[in-house]
Amino acid sequence: MVSIHTPRLAIFWWALIAALSLCTSVAAAENKGVVSETFSDKYLPAHDSYLTPAGHPTLFSFSGRWHRLREVYRASVWPGTYVTLLTFGDYCTVAMKPRLAKPMYVQFAVSVNNGPAYMVGRMVTPEEVAKGPVLFRIDTPPPPEGSSAVNATEFINARRPNTVKLVSSRRSTPLSIVGVYVPPTLVRQNSAWIEYQQSIPYVEFVGGPAHNLRNFADASVEWQAAEALGYRHSHITTEDCFSISCSHPTLSFSQQYHLLNPVYRDPYRQTQLTRSGYFPFRLENELYQRSTPNVVIVNLGDKDLLEQLPPTAYADDLYEFLRFIRFQAHPGAYIFVMLKKDRYVDHTVDVVAHFADPRMQTIPFPKGNTSGAWERSLRKYVAPLFKDKPLRPHSVSRTERISGQISDIDITDKESIKQVAVIFLVLVLIISLAMLRDLFRVVMRATARRFGRVPKPQRGKYSQIYS
Repeated sequence: MVSIHTPRLAIFWWALIAALSLCTSVAAAENKGVVSETFSDKYLPAHDSYLTPAGHPTLFSFSGRWHRLREVYRASVWPGTYVTLLTFGDYCTVAMKPRLAKPMYVQFAVSVNNGPAYMVGRMVTPEEVAKGPVLFRIDTPPPPEGSSAVNATEFINARRPNTVKLVSSRRSTPLSIVGVYVPPTLVRQNSAWIEYQQSIPYVEFVGGPAHNLRNFADASVEWQAAEALGYRHSHITTEDCFSISCSHPTLSFSQQYHLLNPVYRDPYRQTQLTRSGYFPFRLENELYQRSTPNVVIVNLGDKDLLEQLPPTAYADDLYEFLRFIRFQAHPGAYIFVMLKKDRYVDHTVDVVAHFADPRMQTIPFPKGNTSGAWERSLRKYVAPLFKDKPLRPHSVSRTERISGQISDIDITDKESIKQVAVIFLVLVLIISLAMLRDLFRVVMRATARRFGRVPKPQRGKYSQIYS
């Protein structure tokens, strides 16, 4: 038996491999290989990195009520529902898959690095959605000189991070996010950024004017006050009466609060599907994106007062509503019930006092009902609850510089990728040269033994076992 490690056998295997490679190349040259008349785009290298909420959950912060349908994350139609993204580079492209029965103008509000909001949108047809996600490009320019954010020159070999806020529009189809494209980026994920977002005080405004305008952010004083303080916020309000004792064509506001979408603007009713159903406030359900508020501000009773609802009926429904919020929906949140002049003041005070809960109290309605008055009210009653948390969150870049919370996020661009490729090719070349050197030694030793220049080594009793 001949050992597989003998020089002759090594030369034989190398010669066989070379012969097979030569035959394959000759056959391909004669037959011209397998040629396709069309070239598929799937073989092209990706120009941008693709980030999804499922694959990169630490880069998406959802505020308000959301739900998931396979790979699509769809916003509810409660006003002011939005999502905050952590992107990299000078632009990003949001991929959406809206549910359309006819051509519609899909639009949403965008704010980059806590800057002013502007509208983005275009006409989308159902045929376009059937072909694949609809793309919306958003430019993320560097911050101006002298701003609080880190200058763009500090990110020479890295992508500049940005926070992009997308606000769903109630007058259009709700946000239906599939993912976001960013310039070629390598991200080593950790939970620093999402934990920072979750540490920002989160306020839920219940009730108040519904603001049935095209841009909720421009019409809502509550929105403007929360944005001025840097709070996360959501808004649950409709044009319906609060109490179930009022006359309603569908459901009262106290009943709609339990739902994922308000009844009067439920997108599922348009396609003859079942209603979106109850929202799972405390149940673990991966189909719903929950964001539990730290503070709930209840501002109810305007519609009930217009319909001259008896105070006792309003007080009974308010008690049940606050009881649901405290013990089922948000048991750990602070609850502030607003007192407005000539709006069931005495009965509201009695209901809140009946709970005897230190985390539930009444506060006066802001005088003037302006964004400045709401901001002062939030500073007076909400801000003291979070003394150790920032009122105005800094941009991502400044957060990274000050606290190093995002220091573990590794971002490289095309130049860094090229450097890695060059290093890899150099290693392959070194290994190939080492293999050729060993092959040359084997050939030289075999040749020397063939002509008797080198004595053949004597086999011991152990080496004979393997021969």
